[in-house]
Amino acid sequence: MSEELSLKDFLEKQTRIMSTAWIETLPDDIYNQLWDAFHASENSIGKVTAAKWLHSIGYPEATAGRIDAILIRERRK
Repeated sequence: MSEELSLKDFLEKQTRIMSTAWIETLPDDIYNQLWDAFHASENSIGKVTAAKWLHSIGYPEATAGRIDAILIRERRK
């Protein structure tokens, strides 16, 4: 059997890079509008619709995958 690196050892050798999810770069007002729309009990929207809206207001880099992170975040104050 070849010498394998354990997961723990592998992680210790990795460089820690703090990255921010794309959704966190949005202004509070836009973020909260999206958050409200995703968490509404009535008339909630999908990620594709949200991305299309973001494109229409000047965020061409928005994708459904990038927007997905909002589902596990808190609403901003």
